[in-house]
Amino acid sequence: MPPVRGSDEHESSGATAGTVAEPRGDTMTTSDLDRVASASDDAMRREWIALAAEVLGCAVSTVEERAGTASFIDMGGTSLRAADFVARVERRLGISPPVRAMRGSVPLAEAMAQAGEFRPVPAPAATTEVDRPLLTSQDGMLMAEDQIDGRPVRVLFTAESATPFDPERLRTTLTALTRSHEALRTAFTRTDDGFARRVLPHWEPRLIEQRLAPPPGGDAVNIVHHQLSAAPGLLQPFIEPPVVFVHTRVEDGPDLLSILLHHALLDGWALSRFWHAFARAYTTGVAEPGLSPELILARDREIAGNGRLAELTRLAAEDLAGLPETVPLPVDRARPDPPDVNGVHLPFGLSAGLRDRVMATARRLGVTHTVIVFSAWALAMGRRAGLRDLAIGVAMSGRETAQLHDVLGLCVRIVPVRFRMDEDRTVAEQLRACAASWAAATERAELPLDKVISALGQDHVTDRLPVIQGVFEAHDELMPDRLQECGLDLPLHEGYTGSSMMETTLFLTSWAERPALQLEYQPGVFTPDEAHALIDGFVAALEDLVADVDAPVSSVHAVAPGQREWLRKLADAPAADCETGLWQLFEETAERYPDEIAVEDLTYDELLAAVRTQAAALTDVRPGDRVVVALPRGTAEVVAVLAVLHRGATYVAVDQAAPRDWLEKILGQVSPVAVIGSPEVAELAAGPALEPWSPATPLEPGPEPAPADPGRTAYIAFTSGSSGRPKGVPVPHRAVVRLVRDVSYVRTGPGERFSRTAPLAFDASTLELFAPLLSGASLQIFPDGPVTVTELGRFLAERRVSVAWMTTGLFRLMADHRPEAFADVRQVLTGGEVTPPEQVRRLLERYEGLRISLAYGPTECTTFTTIHHFDAAAEVSDPLPIGRPVPGTRVFVLDDGGRLVPPGAVGELCVGGIALADGYLGLPDETAQAFGGLDPETGERLYRTGDLVRWDTRGRLMFVGRLDRQLKVRGFRVEPEAVARRLREHPGVRDAVVVGEGKVADQRLIAGVIAEAAAPSPAELRGWVGETLPSWAVPELWSFVDAFPLTRNAKVDLKALATHATA
Repeated sequence: MPPVRGSDEHESSGATAGTVAEPRGDTMTTSDLDRVASASDDAMRREWIALAAEVLGCAVSTVEERAGTASFIDMGGTSLRAADFVARVERRLGISPPVRAMRGSVPLAEAMAQAGEFRPVPAPAATTEVDRPLLTSQDGMLMAEDQIDGRPVRVLFTAESATPFDPERLRTTLTALTRSHEALRTAFTRTDDGFARRVLPHWEPRLIEQRLAPPPGGDAVNIVHHQLSAAPGLLQPFIEPPVVFVHTRVEDGPDLLSILLHHALLDGWALSRFWHAFARAYTTGVAEPGLSPELILARDREIAGNGRLAELTRLAAEDLAGLPETVPLPVDRARPDPPDVNGVHLPFGLSAGLRDRVMATARRLGVTHTVIVFSAWALAMGRRAGLRDLAIGVAMSGRETAQLHDVLGLCVRIVPVRFRMDEDRTVAEQLRACAASWAAATERAELPLDKVISALGQDHVTDRLPVIQGVFEAHDELMPDRLQECGLDLPLHEGYTGSSMMETTLFLTSWAERPALQLEYQPGVFTPDEAHALIDGFVAALEDLVADVDAPVSSVHAVAPGQREWLRKLADAPAADCETGLWQLFEETAERYPDEIAVEDLTYDELLAAVRTQAAALTDVRPGDRVVVALPRGTAEVVAVLAVLHRGATYVAVDQAAPRDWLEKILGQVSPVAVIGSPEVAELAAGPALEPWSPATPLEPGPEPAPADPGRTAYIAFTSGSSGRPKGVPVPHRAVVRLVRDVSYVRTGPGERFSRTAPLAFDASTLELFAPLLSGASLQIFPDGPVTVTELGRFLAERRVSVAWMTTGLFRLMADHRPEAFADVRQVLTGGEVTPPEQVRRLLERYEGLRISLAYGPTECTTFTTIHHFDAAAEVSDPLPIGRPVPGTRVFVLDDGGRLVPPGAVGELCVGGIALADGYLGLPDETAQAFGGLDPETGERLYRTGDLVRWDTRGRLMFVGRLDRQLKVRGFRVEPEAVARRLREHPGVRDAVVVGEGKVADQRLIAGVIAEAAAPSPAELRGWVGETLPSWAVPELWSFVDAFPLTRNAKVDLKALATHATA
């Protein structure tokens, strides 16, 4: 072969025009001119048809036959191939077809008829300057180099040759290519304003020669890639051109040529051009002249000067107007701060059958396979994030002119492609809409992402990536699996340098018979389980999209069969035997344990006698009647409740201290037949007031108890409705029985001593009463009146309480101020609000053998729906899980369309099973709304809690927030618990809560803070929150307290905090 030589000549920036007929000496007639024009048109047509066939990889005859009726896309083209075709036409024929028409549904011949004159960018003046301005996308990559050691911006590829490379020819070829292409001899330098390119006039490329003897079964390519990816110091972009070639001679194997370079030098398109240039130079001995990256800068200056950049910015603002804020994908762990850009590549494949179905769908709808794959990724991301309108960043070459086609340099842009998910559309309509959105985005392929971010007013977003929800890169056309040129046949292998600038990116790496893809993700954010779940969701979405294009988009769940089965198992708790009544169970217990202490000093036998005596006073009460219990907390209250159940009636507890108007509304709804206790309440009810039992009451045998009826209402609890009207919640016997009968989640049975602190009108009293009294345990009643931490601490110790229920607010206070009170307690159950982990951790560190159980449950689901236990400090996480369903309960995490969300995604918690109350008393419309959900499998009714939750990878429910409590601050969504969690991370803050103040649409944040000894100032805490959260999530008002004020139900009094807040 002749020696390889480089060239200092530069290819003309103009394109070669088509052949033009030589002028004749005589005058041409009109018919002569027509014949010449026709011949010229025919020649032009033959040339562009040949070019199209070359790009599409099909026969010329196929393009000839179909060009009049089929679009470029219909014939198997893609957006990238369309750009390639247009660039070749511009360069060879001197005309410029409209790119948008080429990527749309216009027949190819019609699109070519719209071609205009190609006007090349004026070639930049030759320059000998060493330091030059950066290319548009280089600045961000060099900033990453400074901030995160440069690992995210390394690129690694290896060519595999069955025939050994000639070492001298290889070195000469690489030297010639380096001389021809400025990018391969470009380093970078820091300046006062940032960075600059330093183009060296001469540079001898660094070529490392090595030998490798792989172990048996070892993959030589993987070994070399691991070696190079683990050596970031090989590249020193601020010292020398950051590109290294490695020639590896493998014993009894192929020769390998690897290139490791900084991504700021070349993008994927340029790397593909490099390998083609290498093949030609190595085999022909001639390194073709390279085009200067100054052409990229010249193009940028041109579109900035001629108004094209402004037009692209306007198009982006229009196309993306109203795009919701991005939402960080929900994950198990807190995101690292600062971000950890370590990355993992997770390769996976698709079946040949699925590929065939994708291609058949693409042909039927006239879209590309890339658009279908992209749509599946967007759907999977949208379902996981809970978004129906989102943008995915797509890596596009940015080379919209023929001149940039062969430039080795960095020109790539991340272009937001909007994906609007319309559940009522057919899949076909959705895919065609996505294709149109993709085509619109490609029109903006030269617009830098930072310009888009500014145009949408999202420059301020710092806690997550603005505008785009994730990234998608189609490498299947960009970089071939193998390079076949000039007689060389070189399989190409992409290496991975172990880092990721984005949290998630999906790469389509090959669309062969068995397509290959890779998920790149940050392991500091996603666990391996979560990464695999993203892949499973994507593949499931792709399967659904091509299963039936006439089906609605709502049928595309992005939930794989295995995931659906896992969710089904999580949804079901063990069955509960509930086919009896509460009275019957109590009577059985009293007969089984007659001498055990039941309540205070009463044995079960004595309590049974007292209840029968009270029931004797209720002889006129019939099953289904309602009886108000208006007594202070004490033994008489317990006797009254059991006596009402003995008669088959429903007990209704009222708070005697409640406002008269509230009491009147409750009494008006229940129409009680009697009131046990307060004459004042009886007067309001216009019914008889019955004397409660007392130790002095003569015992009576009482009437026969009413027969068991599991469906009969046991009690009616009242909650606050949105209108201020109390809403009655009738709870049947079976719901209470499944809560307390033979359960393992709470300590029960003889020997256990339960505390009784909750008001009877509060549904937690259901557990406090019936868990001990239906199991033979003892009930220890805290004296009536407000619960204080000092008195409760003394009570727990004196009564040797072993099991205690406390609201979250009360638990916080006790853990902070009276931790010694838990010395004899074996189990604490807490819930009602978000429980901070620090108090849980401290108590478990202090008391070995203590179990803290975090319970969750709306009144409408009978006290407890889910529960999670902590037995050691090491088990405590932040945030705390709310666990799994208790017996007799089913739980589902659904979107607003009633569909199962993918594992890990956020949705509304919906509850089914025998735990449910019987709706709302006298409110059929509200009952239908709240209890109108349907089990996705059985169609049975569900209660919609209004609480947002997600399943973590360990199968535990995590509370996220309330549908109706998400705050809006300056138009931005804020989750108060996320702000409170950040405040609790400050070393000077022991505990914190965050609430909103003002109108729902525009609120101010108020932070309630319990500080350590050295209290931080509001200014310090503002700065602390602002380090990780956006400005609108920083509280404006502050309330520093020694302890959080509590309501009568022992929950944090948020109104009281707001009253004392100051700036």
